[in-house]
Amino acid sequence: LEEVVIPGEIIGKAGDFMTGHGTYERGDTIRASIVGTVQKTSKLMSVVPIKSKYRPETGDVIVGRISSVESKMWKVDIKSVHEGRLMLTAINLPGGEQRRRSEEDKLHMREFFAERDIFSGEVQSVNPNDNVANIHTRNLKYGKLLNGFLVSVHSHLIRRMKHHFIQLGKNIRAILGLNGYIWLYYDPNP
Repeated sequence: LEEVVIPGEIIGKAGDFMTGHGTYERGDTIRASIVGTVQKTSKLMSVVPIKSKYRPETGDVIVGRISSVESKMWKVDIKSVHEGRLMLTAINLPGGEQRRRSEEDKLHMREFFAERDIFSGEVQSVNPNDNVANIHTRNLKYGKLLNGFLVSVHSHLIRRMKHHFIQLGKNIRAILGLNGYIWLYYDPNP
């Protein structure tokens, strides 16, 4: 478990590291300017705040909740400052069918995902202009989640790992979304 630092606490020597977010120099020391955990990346030292909103990055596995259905896209609650965006072209069609999306598909969007539906997906990109995460479910492991429980924790408690789909017991599985949403469900075929 990482140690939590408080503002003013000495976390390093000024000559050894450059100061990053959440840090400042005083004399020959680097000190924390916010409450959080120390993160060292090469020669950069920063403090990651404990209570901050999720900041999506490309490749993040997320669990999201559909907040609205719009023209050719769904808006998604991903516990971030900005909602995520799931485009109609970024989902698997029923039966894994591969084809261009049609006007008919636009009319039946609520059959794929409706408001309040929960799904797993991956951040495909983050728009640099508005910081909105573009999400996709074009992989068989992603899609609508049914028959389980949604648990919400602070996003800093979920670490980037090789696998975010884990088995907790013989039949209990979890999807750990980097955004702080966790989906727990019973798998009858382990």
